[in-house]
Amino acid sequence: MKINKKTIEFAKTLNDKYKDSILYEKELQIIQWALDSNLDKEKIASFVKDEYDFAQMNQIREGYMSNLSEDKMEILMNPKFNNQQMYQIFDGFKKRLSVENVKRYAKPEFNFEQMREIKLSLIKRHSKEIIEIMSNSKFSSNQMYQIRQGIEYDLKPEQIKKYAKPEFSSRQMYIIRQTMIDKLFDKFEPYAKPEISSEKMDKIYTAILYRRYSEIDKIMEKKEEKKQVSKKVSKKEKELER
Repeated sequence: MKINKKTIEFAKTLNDKYKDSILYEKELQIIQWALDSNLDKEKIASFVKDEYDFAQMNQIREGYMSNLSEDKMEILMNPKFNNQQMYQIFDGFKKRLSVENVKRYAKPEFNFEQMREIKLSLIKRHSKEIIEIMSNSKFSSNQMYQIRQGIEYDLKPEQIKKYAKPEFSSRQMYIIRQTMIDKLFDKFEPYAKPEISSEKMDKIYTAILYRRYSEIDKIMEKKEEKKQVSKKVSKKEKELER
């Protein structure tokens, strides 16, 4: 897209750096789109600032073009949010979430994937209790997904709380959740421990599902798992599972 002279001249009134139209071409494109859409120049000036990169500028422009109210724009325009986080905020408002609800996930400590999971729960109108459980930045987005799926499969909050713990990987959460769906958790519960790897859990779950209970002792034969020594599980393995 060719940047016209009118755009460059206006941009220079906001920041002299825009006289270099090649170096700042992406930002100038966003300014030109805003001008072409007849967006108020004061609004354009509010996001043409060094604290925003071109992707953040574009997301703020989208907010203005969608006629978001002043209080909604104030949340969206926090420069601590990257453009992907801003999109989750913008999309929440587009999906008719209230300011109060969007504020539940519009926090810099949540990455955009975590924001998305909490947003989806709010859109689905999950209970306040579940939202509060999910809204823990120690959970990865994959872990949050397993919590959200618990509700989708009609698990009760007290059941979900049994696996909604940051020390469980998302894969461990999935297996525990599946035992609850299959109504096998009463038999599986002694093995629902973070120090038992997801691979072991999966084998134990299968043994219980097919009533091959004698296999569990073989699966658990390693001394470190019998003694529940969680330190033997490397941090790297845990991160990979999440």
